[in-house]
Amino acid sequence: MIKLMLATAAASALLFTGCANQESTVTTAAKAATEAILDHIPQAAKTPVANELDVGAVAIRSLKGKLTSQELTDKITAFFPQSIREQYPQIISMLVPVVVFAYQTQGEVCFQYIANGIEQGASTYITKH
Repeated sequence: MIKLMLATAAASALLFTGCANQESTVTTAAKAATEAILDHIPQAAKTPVANELDVGAVAIRSLKGKLTSQELTDKITAFFPQSIREQYPQIISMLVPVVVFAYQTQGEVCFQYIANGIEQGASTYITKH
């Protein structure tokens, strides 16, 4: 659990770097969070979870408008089936902070960048699009 918290902190810290390339910074943070999620689940679960993350990336890309942190958290949580959320709670505990923080600091444009990072982080295990 400590490794997951450190990975979340590291991914969030990437958003604070002041990097001139906002897209690169947000994409890298989302990729790091996704890789941390996949690193901390059993091997047999990596492909199904990566496939769910890929679907979640598409859903995140579709987000629009002004959202509160709670609305954003609720929407992201709803993108993943309850059975997946219950079995792998790190999906929500790792992704939500990165998405919410990126949105609060970068705005709506970050959804595309986050989706790109999730897809990159899950690409090794994705079997369907």
